[in-house]
Amino acid sequence: MKQIEKALLGLLINYQKKYITSHELASELSLSDRTIRKYMVDVKEKIEKNGAKIIAKQGQGYQLAILKPLAFAFFLKHQNIAADQGMSEMEFFETEDRQKYLLNKLLLEDEAIFMDELESELFISRSSLSNDLNEIKAKIEPYALKICSKPRQGMWIEGSEQNKRHFIMDTFFGDQAANSLKDYLVNSHFFNEFNFEEVLIIILDEIREANLKVSDFIMQNLALHLALTIKRINEGFPIEALDFSEELVDRREYQVAKKIVQRMNRVTKVPFPEAEIHYLTLHLVAKSNPIEKINDELLYEELARVIEQLA
Repeated sequence: MKQIEKALLGLLINYQKKYITSHELASELSLSDRTIRKYMVDVKEKIEKNGAKIIAKQGQGYQLAILKPLAFAFFLKHQNIAADQGMSEMEFFETEDRQKYLLNKLLLEDEAIFMDELESELFISRSSLSNDLNEIKAKIEPYALKICSKPRQGMWIEGSEQNKRHFIMDTFFGDQAANSLKDYLVNSHFFNEFNFEEVLIIILDEIREANLKVSDFIMQNLALHLALTIKRINEGFPIEALDFSEELVDRREYQVAKKIVQRMNRVTKVPFPEAEIHYLTLHLVAKSNPIEKINDELLYEELARVIEQLA
């Protein structure tokens, strides 16, 4: 979605319990009524495919209606839209997003980062970037972690692996994390028997042990897929086999996927089929190897399709 569309949807989320006119939306976003109406058409089309719709009433304005909360929460997560985000706080969330991006690179993707490259990537000044890094230093300090740097080697986070995992869980998946998808799963009855956080810990443990570079978004997608697989198995749906090359069996991604499924078997007592190992392997290969990247949209569309079937 375009930034204007995200801002417009953010306002509709904030005002979803009442109608808001195009004039009020235009005033909030410093745009014309005509521009609001133009982008409203695009927003309406996109959210109708993802569990929500916009109700329009003459003389009253627009109101957001959420029809399928899980599908819509997943859509918001994919678009990096916080469900409780006030538009007056947009700058704050942009800062939070930047810091999350930096932490993803430093911890989850385990990359050394360089100031010059980051300024170009994030379109920010050196002073803004320095402020972000100072805030990150303050956040990681209680975990006995620190940012180190050397000329021509960049910056990286130093500390014990145990402390890094503790920080990752608290920051990306903990109670304070802005995470609409996790919040919905944890607080809904969609998976009554399912502990979403426990599965995230299993995935994080095995990925870190194997030194794979996988973002928080991909880990959550994998956890969601495992959750949906549990539901499908418990409800008697068949799990379709995937086209899978036997050459992948020797890769560490396959071993990681196998260990994740074995631990899931023990925790949930659900007999996962071999196809689940194949699925996890394919996505770990794609997401942990920069040479073999696949489009994020493919994973998003696949998970959205499964959600649609189960909703």
